[in-house]
Amino acid sequence: MNVNLDKNNLFIPFGLNFHTVLFFIISIINGFINDCYQISYGSIMCLITGLLYHSTYNIYLKIVDQFIVILCIIYFIIVGATKTLYFLYTIIILIILIIGYIFLSNGKYGIFFHSILHIFSNIGIYFLVNGCIQTKCIFLKNNE
Repeated sequence: MNVNLDKNNLFIPFGLNFHTVLFFIISIINGFINDCYQISYGSIMCLITGLLYHSTYNIYLKIVDQFIVILCIIYFIIVGATKTLYFLYTIIILIILIIGYIFLSNGKYGIFFHSILHIFSNIGIYFLVNGCIQTKCIFLKNNE
């Protein structure tokens, strides 16, 4: 089986990136299970805008998707800061995402690497949730 990862063949609606956006469902469930509703809501926003953009590749939906992603990153890094290894892992994942996006997403195999960034994003969200569980983060965890 010959898989062609050429950018021209993968940059199609409902392609690889559309399917890897679905990994945000795992982050949504993980957040709700652990009473981290804000993280789940952020993941829902990323899921919706990601699916909309990667199903059409409309430039306006790209702007909305990138805005939501950047907004969530800034909000959760500021509000979700905890003194745990999990938060450190989240920061490491964020640095990998930024470097990966800048250097890999625009190359010949950019769509493939962008799909990997979706997976790494969800790993970062997993660490963020676990950091909040460990510290009982008052800003992101529903503490009743």
